[in-house]
Amino acid sequence: MGRASAARIAWILKDVADAGWTADQVIAFLDCGDAPGIVHRPSGFLAGRLKGAVALWPTKEGRERAVQAYRDSRCAEKARHQEWEGDWTPPRSESVRRLVAAAVTPQQPQYDHQDASETGPDVPGEEELKEFRAAAWQEFMLGRPDQVITTLDRPGRR
Repeated sequence: MGRASAARIAWILKDVADAGWTADQVIAFLDCGDAPGIVHRPSGFLAGRLKGAVALWPTKEGRERAVQAYRDSRCAEKARHQEWEGDWTPPRSESVRRLVAAAVTPQQPQYDHQDASETGPDVPGEEELKEFRAAAWQEFMLGRPDQVITTLDRPGRR
């Protein structure tokens, strides 16, 4: 839903929102059917899945029972844990892969001409930076972003 416009999502959710549905109720309803592995247009997928939902679950009590059944289901338990397990897979889109690569590639610090000679002991040379970038990229693509996260946490993005 990240790229979908908020107005479109609001329009799709209008019927269930007007009927007083909670987010948990919407999630429980969406979980009733099998979701496809690949969704090309998430907002259209959501609209199709919610079509007729208010007529199918008209009462608040019925929706709450469905939410409790969803929470108790093995499928829901598996979904809660599955999100955090398994290997990271790189994005299929070439443009997204380029964005990821740009995000994990450290930028050279911009020095003032007066400070250019005073790089200090903590600033690695160009060859060392290339090695760090290659190692970080390889680890990131294998689903282990720890080196990138540590680099961003300690000295900061710059």
